[in-house]
Amino acid sequence: MLHRFHLLTKNLKLNALFVMLLLLSVHSFAQFEKNAPCPVIVAEDIFGNPVNTEDIINRDRNLVILFFFSLDTSEELALRLDNMNRSLGGIELEIVALGLVEDADALKSFAEEMGIQYYIVSRELLENAEWRSMVDVLPTTLFVVPGEGIIERVLRGDHPRHRNILAQVAENFYQQRINDSALRIADQAIEQGEDVTEVKEIRGFILASEGKLDDAEAEFGAIGSTQGLAQVAYERGEYNRVLELAGDTQDGYAQTLKGQAQLKLGDIDGAKDSLQRAESDLARDWQRAELENTRGRVIHETGEVDVAVETYRRAVALDPYNVKALSNEGSALRDQGKLEEAEVVLQRAANVREDEMVTSLLQQVQQQLQEANDLERRRIIQAQINDLSTRYASMQEAGLTERTDDWSTRPLIMALLPGNQGGVFFERAGTDVVVQRALEQQLQMSGSVQIVERAMLDLLLQELNLGSSELANPDTQRRLGRVLSAGMLAFLEYSRVGGEPTLFIRVVDTETTGIVWQQSMPLNERQPLETATTLAGEMQSTFAEDRTLQGLVAEVLDDNQVIINLGQMHGVQTGQTFILLEDGAPIEVGGRVIAHRQRPVGRLTVDVLDQNYAICTVHDLRDGILPQHEMKIKSELAL
Repeated sequence: MLHRFHLLTKNLKLNALFVMLLLLSVHSFAQFEKNAPCPVIVAEDIFGNPVNTEDIINRDRNLVILFFFSLDTSEELALRLDNMNRSLGGIELEIVALGLVEDADALKSFAEEMGIQYYIVSRELLENAEWRSMVDVLPTTLFVVPGEGIIERVLRGDHPRHRNILAQVAENFYQQRINDSALRIADQAIEQGEDVTEVKEIRGFILASEGKLDDAEAEFGAIGSTQGLAQVAYERGEYNRVLELAGDTQDGYAQTLKGQAQLKLGDIDGAKDSLQRAESDLARDWQRAELENTRGRVIHETGEVDVAVETYRRAVALDPYNVKALSNEGSALRDQGKLEEAEVVLQRAANVREDEMVTSLLQQVQQQLQEANDLERRRIIQAQINDLSTRYASMQEAGLTERTDDWSTRPLIMALLPGNQGGVFFERAGTDVVVQRALEQQLQMSGSVQIVERAMLDLLLQELNLGSSELANPDTQRRLGRVLSAGMLAFLEYSRVGGEPTLFIRVVDTETTGIVWQQSMPLNERQPLETATTLAGEMQSTFAEDRTLQGLVAEVLDDNQVIINLGQMHGVQTGQTFILLEDGAPIEVGGRVIAHRQRPVGRLTVDVLDQNYAICTVHDLRDGILPQHEMKIKSELAL
């Protein structure tokens, strides 16, 4: 402890006795606890500045620290906090120190001599505070989550965690992924003589989260941190290396990482065993939160969504900054249809930090809420479902009806359907749904491909009781395509190659049930929208650009103008040209006519475009030829 403040230390024995009597008088009362609301303090500090903790926790800060102290027990900590406050205070950090022993004059003298810049409130203004009974030892430090006002951690007395208070702040900032400031505080912790091993391990985790894996490996290697080296291996995707490093060690976090690696490799039973062993030694709350979150994912995959939600909540209670656990909880609540609760949880995650999965999930949930609250839209969809269900049942009973028009291009309408997930385990619940809905949205926004509305499709599949096995049946695909007027069904499936997820898409023509296009690409679980964007671009290029369009003259308005049965939903564009065709001599094989020779007899140019048809100008007609009802047309690009 520093003893530079001689004016106060001459009263050491008297103050120590005061502290002892104070603590004895409150020893039997409750203590501050993690996740409890922080105490409300409304007062003036020793320099007359207003202090209101309710206002302070709502400021744009990353952390609020309440520091209950006496100069006899906490002078060194007070000075260490001040050094940190000089670099971060008032911008990222707010500190309120509460002197429970010395009077205002003594505290003011101390603050002036040492240049303390944070709030200090003296005991005279705190004697009647309800929370006084909860301070049973000095110093006591509370880390408070801004905006929420809940206590994130409690440091008490002369515990090693309290002696390494700057390392604790660096760890808190790491949990929030405020990495630059976390590294700065960690460096200050080493300068202030805090535990080098603890600080270096925290530095290693910070560097690993930034993707600086070589630097992190060097930091962990210097202190022989098994869990740190396992973290680096996991981030590199070296899952077998994680298993090797963790082995049978009693290091709880190393065992947690081993369990996560086993899940990536598809070893569910092995992962469960590792997660069970991980309980034995987990000192840090954020690491215990990782264990609970991973358990929640395993439970979620088994279909026990209620239990998974509770497990995710235990993870968040341990680490309120665990965005993955909040994201998973939000996804699980959406699975349960609890959209309002899901929105609240995902908004909380979004407030912690920017995260692509959280942003996507939140937008999708908010859209679902808006749609669910649109009563007229729900009525229309239900009426459509009833009609489609009846048509599907009739078609199934009577057998597939033949198409009366085998020439015309069908509308460019696609339905995205669930495929076989292949036992792939995603770190984030709902990753597959986020990718599917992002792909649907981007294709729909392109204007060149129409996507069957998700709400209607899900309800129809539920109404018809069609699962992935039924959807694999060609007859089902044909019926579903005709009922939905969709020419294509797209199935998204996943597998793991070398531990990393790979997305496979298979597009089926609903008439021939043949695969017309398929593609595979790696899925970056941390940036799933990147995969959806790439895939949407490839699909648009494949199905919408340079596409052969065929149709019929629907109506002849006059010799110079006709209506064709192709429109915007087929991919037609204003100004596009078509060849007008006339059937010629038949082509016979084995005594059967299989086709007719066609010859171009004129051109059409699209002037007016509707969803289902287009009005075209007729030109370049051959002598003696006039446009007629049901004459064939073909996009000029195809000839």
